[in-house]
Amino acid sequence: MKNINLDGNYVLDEALKNLDINLIDIIANVAIWASPEVVKSISQPIYPDRKRGKGKFKKGEIVNGIILDDNSYANSAAKRFINGKIKFVNFQVCHVWPYTAYDERYYTHLANLVLIPRSIASLTDHSEMVIEVLKYRSFELFGWWPDSEKRPIRPTYYPVEWKDPIHSKENLQQCFGNSFKRNNAVLERSDVQLEIEKVKRKLPRWKDSGQINDRILKTYLTLYIKNQTVSLLELEKKCKDLSFNKNFPQMKNISRKNHGKVFDVINGFVYLWEPIKNDVLKIYGIVL
Repeated sequence: MKNINLDGNYVLDEALKNLDINLIDIIANVAIWASPEVVKSISQPIYPDRKRGKGKFKKGEIVNGIILDDNSYANSAAKRFINGKIKFVNFQVCHVWPYTAYDERYYTHLANLVLIPRSIASLTDHSEMVIEVLKYRSFELFGWWPDSEKRPIRPTYYPVEWKDPIHSKENLQQCFGNSFKRNNAVLERSDVQLEIEKVKRKLPRWKDSGQINDRILKTYLTLYIKNQTVSLLELEKKCKDLSFNKNFPQMKNISRKNHGKVFDVINGFVYLWEPIKNDVLKIYGIVL
């Protein structure tokens, strides 16, 4: 007897039909997007010098000036700019357009990222119906598609109801009901923009002031120029005389009483916060 192929996608489609369940409607009701206001204000990739590596690669490896990643930076970008104070549990960041994770122009572009519950996230890679619907939803929300692709076409079946993008703390309960623990400290988009503006005002005053934030930042830049990557442990060691554990958190978190956010810490490594990175390099006279 010859082997018989059993296609899992076909089995799933048939089961959904028999149960009268529309998979696309489920995706529409669980997909979480950044707000159009945020995407409009940050029209470039969050980390323009990173992309996902292919095949066997070493995370952090630099190829043609681009740092290879394992999806950590896309995950960080999506969750931080959708809402930095929500701890998204059992969600996976997915790229809307197939294979764009391997292109630094699109790898951390917010319009190309959507959060899907982990248990069904693989559908964004394997279901053509889901992929086409998400492409059009991204276009509908942000008016965006990759330069190398054609403008998406509205699919034959397109859900009428979608979960609203997260705009601010006011609509979280409406969007998610009791699925999360309410946190009154949830950051609004205005908080992020105010932080960017605050840091840009402060940077010229920091430079050569001898203040602790200036000294920590200069130490970081020295290490970065030398090694291209800076671990948190290495920076802490070099700044041990600067009350590092007290002052560094005020340079990596957004709050009204901090020094000013200039750093991100991801997987034990320290990076300049992308929205003010170019300002830091310019003001401190660093050419990379």
